[in-house]
Amino acid sequence: MTDSDELPEIDREHSVPLDVHKWSDHSEIKGLSDRLYSDCNINDLDQLRGNKKAKRTAQDMLRVLLLDLYVNWLKDPALAISISRNKNDYRVKDNRYNRLHISSKIIGVVDLLIDHGFVEQRDGYNNRTGAGRSFQTRIRHTQKLREEFRCLLVDLNDIEFDGLREVELPPEIRTLT
Repeated sequence: MTDSDELPEIDREHSVPLDVHKWSDHSEIKGLSDRLYSDCNINDLDQLRGNKKAKRTAQDMLRVLLLDLYVNWLKDPALAISISRNKNDYRVKDNRYNRLHISSKIIGVVDLLIDHGFVEQRDGYNNRTGAGRSFQTRIRHTQKLREEFRCLLVDLNDIEFDGLREVELPPEIRTLT
C-alpha cells in the first residue's frame, strides 16, 4: 500500500493504546506541532485556566500525539491509536493518563485535529450490559496529515523513546498478583 492509497476503515482490533513515552525536539516535528497548534486553535486550550497548573500543556500533548501518529504511520499506516474520551479517566490519580501527566485537554486536542481534517476517529462503544465488549475510541491520521508527514525528514532515530515506560504484565503473571 502506498501513502496515497486510501486506508481501510479504522479497525478496532488493529490498534495500540496512546503511547505518551515518545518525544522529539527535532526542528521539523516542532515546526509541524507549532503550526498545527496555531492553525487548529489548540492554543485556545492552554488559555483555559483551572485550579492547578498543568504539568503538560495542550501544546505538549499535541506533540506527543503527533509523534505517536507519525511513528505508527512509519511502521504501519493502518494502525490506529486507542484513546479515552471519558473525562473521568483523566481525573483520578491512580489512573493511566493522570500518572502520565495527560489531562482531559487531550480530548480537545483530538477534537480540533478532527475538525481541521488531520485526524479521523471511530467512536468507542460502552457495552453496559456486560454481555459484550466495550471499546475506546480509535483515532488515526488522515490523508491531510499523511501529506504533512511525507514532508518530514525525521526518522525513528530522531525520536526519544522513554525507558521508564508503563509495563504491561503478561496475563499469566497478572493472575498471580
